[in-house]
Formats: sequence, C-alpha cells, structure tokens
Amino acid sequence: MKARPYCVVVVLLLLTGLSEFGEGTSNPGLTTRITKKSLKYAIQYAVTTLKKELSTIRLPDISGSSEISWVGWVSYDFYSLKIYHFNLQNWDLSLLPELGIRVSLSSNYMSIGGNWKVNKAFITLQGTFDMKVYGISISVSLNLGKDQSGHPTSLVTQCSNSIGHVSIDISGSLSWILNLFHEIIENNIKMVLEQKICEMVRKSTTSYLEPYLRTLPELLALRSQYQLG
Repeated sequence: MKARPYCVVVVLLLLTGLSEFGEGTSNPGLTTRITKKSLKYAIQYAVTTLKKELSTIRLPDISGSSEISWVGWVSYDFYSLKIYHFNLQNWDLSLLPELGIRVSLSSNYMSIGGNWKVNKAFITLQGTFDMKVYGISISVSLNLGKDQSGHPTSLVTQCSNSIGHVSIDISGSLSWILNLFHEIIENNIKMVLEQKICEMVRKSTTSYLEPYLRTLPELLALRSQYQLG
C-alpha cells in the first residue's frame, strides 16, 4: 500500500530520535528524544505535504436563492469551484507526551476560482469569480496507540478550524446583481470550507494513515514517552 505523503510525516517524527535516546533512563527504548533541529525539519516537511493535501479538497457546487427588494427572488449557482492556491505560513507541530501529535496552523489563506450563474424567471446571467479566504486556522490532535493484536493505531481526537472572512470578486454580465447579496454567498462558502477541512483530515487518517501504521509494528516501542530536546 502506498502511503499518502502526510503519513510519512508521522513516521518521520517518530523515527528522527531513534539514535538519540534520553540520557539517564533505565530503559532507553521507552524514551525517544526528538531534537529541535529534527522537529523543525519535520514541521517544514509536514506543512508542505499538508498544503498539498488541502489543495485537493473538492468543493461542492453552491446553490441558493435570495430576495432583492426591487427585483424579487433570484436563484444562484456557484460551480466548478477550484482551489488555486493554499498558503500555509504560520504553523506549529509538537509531540503530545504519551499520546501522539498536535499540529496547529493559524492566519493562513487560500484563493478559489470558479463560475457563477443567476436565474430570474426566464433570464440567465453568468460569469466567473475569484475568491480570497483569509484567517484560516486549523488544529488537529492525533493519538497513536495499539489495538489488542499489538498493531499501531491512529485516531483524530480533536479537529477544529475557523475562517476569518471571505472576499469575493465577481465578473461577468450584470455581476452587480450578485454583489447585492455577496455576504450570503461568502458565508455559505465559508461554512462549506469549515466542514470540508476537518472532514478531509479525518477521512485521510482512517483511509491512509491507519492502514500504513499497521505495517510498522516497530513503532510501538516508541509510543510510551516522548521528550523534546
């Protein structure tokens, strides 16, 4: 089974200290010392691979309707949404003693593009849009353990994310109509993104990380305690 890139990050974090056991311990095999230099490298690698994972999120089409005072009810569709850029600059990755890993990312942003369409009776307007999503923060805690047969397990015990605000630039014929209720559209997209981010994290952990860890029984000896050098 081929592991997803971010699966390797977990293994990297656990193995970077194999040759640097804690000093003065009666059983050095139970205490792995992860140096700050190794952890820094692992963080950089983790952010790069996480960025690739998040950029593959498939955004669903967004449909709805809104009432404009002098026009009446109009229906709108945002479709063919695609993430063009996902910027991850502010991050922190740490080991949770006797538990696993925590990754936190804050104040990041992404850009999205796609098409829009508005219908009013027999009239259809359409065009394209560009969107900026600011203030993206993600926090994930991943516990590592073992099952009754002794195989490694992984579990996302906590995942939360938030988005500061969304800014949308709409172009096309009579795009000003959409600008009249852009806040509704922006809030809908914000809600979808907040749901999708943690959904992707949990799904990838179950589908890729868990099976991959089961092929690495030697990691069990490293779970008892972690120390940061």
